[in-house]
Amino acid sequence: MNSNNLEDLKNRILDLEHLLNESRKEVAAIKKHNSTVGEIGNKYGRLTVVSLSSIKKSRKYFNCSCDCGKNVIVEMSQLRMGRTRSCGCLRAINARNTIETNRTAKRREKGIGEFYV
Repeated sequence: MNSNNLEDLKNRILDLEHLLNESRKEVAAIKKHNSTVGEIGNKYGRLTVVSLSSIKKSRKYFNCSCDCGKNVIVEMSQLRMGRTRSCGCLRAINARNTIETNRTAKRREKGIGEFYV
């Protein structure tokens, strides 16, 4: 083989390696996009994922709509782990239920109301 053919082969190999690297980058971008699009419409507790809000330091933040009507921005990992289940309205509902439970327990202790009729 002469040196011209060797140089041509080396250049061809370099071109093919470059194309392969670019293809890998494109596949990674498509996978990232599909995982983001796949979350839209999913429901976590009282929150429904509406759209991607932003990506900061490889963390995805989504716009979510709560059943009560409020909109919040939540990190995806917080939704998946179950740490965020509502816009905050669930805390108020749980507090109200706890107060009612305690009130009922106190009425039972004192024998007041329909419990000892």
